[in-house]
Amino acid sequence: MDIGSQTDSQTDFNSFKTYAWIRRAKLYKHADAKIDNDITEGRITRNVNDELTERGLVVDTANPDILLDYDIQTEQKSEFVEQGYVGNFYYNQRVIGVFSTANSWGPQANYYGTAKASYQNGTVVLYVIEKSKNQLIWKAWADGSVENIKVFEKELPKDIHTMFKSFPIKPLAKKN
Repeated sequence: MDIGSQTDSQTDFNSFKTYAWIRRAKLYKHADAKIDNDITEGRITRNVNDELTERGLVVDTANPDILLDYDIQTEQKSEFVEQGYVGNFYYNQRVIGVFSTANSWGPQANYYGTAKASYQNGTVVLYVIEKSKNQLIWKAWADGSVENIKVFEKELPKDIHTMFKSFPIKPLAKKN
């Protein structure tokens, strides 16, 4: 996965104590339904809630300091990949002109060059908006193949955790 973020450097993130979810992006369908669905929404919101709780923020739907949203986008992508073949054995009859020069058995290694491979790519984007200014102050994304739904589901919590490493509010020190 390719993971990145952008931060509004003029914002004092330490003043924020509360948050709430909005789902504006849900109005626009950008993704395959096998990825963008209620199950995935639950996974994303639970993992993001956990990250924010570790940083001391609490949910306040009446008067939040920041608003959270996310979007999922999918698209078919293609790339060229090296493709080769190594076989067990082959029978080779070398011919020069019209004369056969040799018959032999041996290991075969044929290289075929490159091939175009298509795959489903997905991007999960998190948005943090300062409510008082209605302004985007932090955005993070994870982008990569979502061809295998089981791998996507397994990797999503790790990707969200990695995204939050760049969040300006750091986790609170753990008590022993």
